[in-house]
Amino acid sequence: MIYGDKRAQNMSKTSLVTIQREIGRSVAVVRKRNRLTQQALARLLKTRQANISRIERGMQNLSLDLLVRLDNALGLGYSILFRRSGKRKR
Repeated sequence: MIYGDKRAQNMSKTSLVTIQREIGRSVAVVRKRNRLTQQALARLLKTRQANISRIERGMQNLSLDLLVRLDNALGLGYSILFRRSGKRKR
């Protein structure tokens, strides 16, 4: 990305938000399939329920550490965290 290129910066920001939302949806679906409450998942991850809520709504930046802990707690497999929903644009 070229510094100062506002289009490139806006596209990067949009992509980040989209990825956060997709990961959040995946976490919520798998958590519910495993019949876990947000509070129970928070205890497994040693975090607060409010953080789980923000993750599921795509409003929380995730560290690599938290992604790995989510994977371990839910058995997601890394591919589900990064799968894209819908059709890809070409």
